[in-house]
Amino acid sequence: MKKDGNIEISGTVITGIGMGVYFMSQKGYIDQIAEKLSFNPYPGTFNIRITEDDMGAFAELRKSKGTLIKGFEADGKTFGDVIAHRAEIRGFGCAVVIPKLSKHKDIIEVIADRNLRKMFDLSDGSFVTIKVYVDIK
Repeated sequence: MKKDGNIEISGTVITGIGMGVYFMSQKGYIDQIAEKLSFNPYPGTFNIRITEDDMGAFAELRKSKGTLIKGFEADGKTFGDVIAHRAEIRGFGCAVVIPKLSKHKDIIEVIADRNLRKMFDLSDGSFVTIKVYVDIK
């Protein structure tokens, strides 16, 4: 849902497949996130399965400009570009990250400088709303 020129997306907390820890532990991502978003990411992502009603808002978010976190090569592996958008959950600053090659159509990935699950005492199935600051193309 669009509100005040920004996008609000709601959904339920889910456990990912564990790859967020791997990606958010890569120096190439850590350094750029620190430089461009002004925080060091907690090693992992906070995943939200989007409600059916907010799928259109997520599609709109995917079309918006955001901040480019450039892909890189490390240890013989290629890591792709990611688009980041500043956001907040319950007033706490974070960022939505959308990998350019993401297969997720109904899951939004969030990064922050701490473990959001623990901070807000959330578990799988908890309902959350994230406010995303957007720059529409």
